[in-house]
Amino acid sequence: MTIYLDYIFLENLIINVVVIIQLNVFLKLKLNKYKIIICAILDSFFSIINYLFLDNFIFSLLFNFFSFYILFHELLKIKIKFIKAILNYYFVYISYIGVIILVECITNMCLDNFLNKIFIYIISALINNLALTNLWKVWKTNIKDNNLSVVIKIADITINGFVDTGNLVKDNNTNLNVIFLNKNLKKNILNKLLNYNNITFFVSTVNGVKEYEGYVVENIELINSNNDFAVLSKIIFCFNLDDNITNNTPKKYSAIIGYETYLDSFIGGV
Repeated sequence: MTIYLDYIFLENLIINVVVIIQLNVFLKLKLNKYKIIICAILDSFFSIINYLFLDNFIFSLLFNFFSFYILFHELLKIKIKFIKAILNYYFVYISYIGVIILVECITNMCLDNFLNKIFIYIISALINNLALTNLWKVWKTNIKDNNLSVVIKIADITINGFVDTGNLVKDNNTNLNVIFLNKNLKKNILNKLLNYNNITFFVSTVNGVKEYEGYVVENIELINSNNDFAVLSKIIFCFNLDDNITNNTPKKYSAIIGYETYLDSFIGGV
């Protein structure tokens, strides 16, 4: 039987790229695209070496961990996050391979044809991505009520914020998340900020597209009720809340944090 190493390498490369990209989205890692490509190439190269000369499961794991180091070395300072990233890598990998096998069985396509294989890999990637996206939506329902408060810090100002589980507000044009703040905070915050951009942003609602005035600000610090710390590089402030924010929000809060903003900062990312 003739073995084409370039085909094997390309197959491994496609699978590795798909898995890492889906892991990147699933865990909100925001990995550098060059790091993704380098890691995928190295892992594919190691697979060829192991296939030709070693054919050993232990060496395969060692090669994997070397790739993990490239991807997740910044998480080694917090080992529990490093372990979480690795476990989720295997979870995404196994789910993707499982979908590939399922699609093969359903389509009954001849996999001796290289183009057929690539077609199945692409279709399986789309299906697996859809499954992971829906799993992420289910994950979002698990936030406990006692975790729904945050402290917002910008300049030398500290603001008590509340996570609104029904708020998924993003600007349609920039896709930036929006934080709604009490009107009375506007003058004090803007006076202390060195850089901000006044914009008009648009939000899709059940009644159509609604227009708001907002301010793009950078480097916002968030601290949740577990004292976890996060920095938002860029977000929109909208000063349109009255003293009594909502009927369900205690008066001690002066801001509303969107559900996606909270998840991206504390739940999704490792």
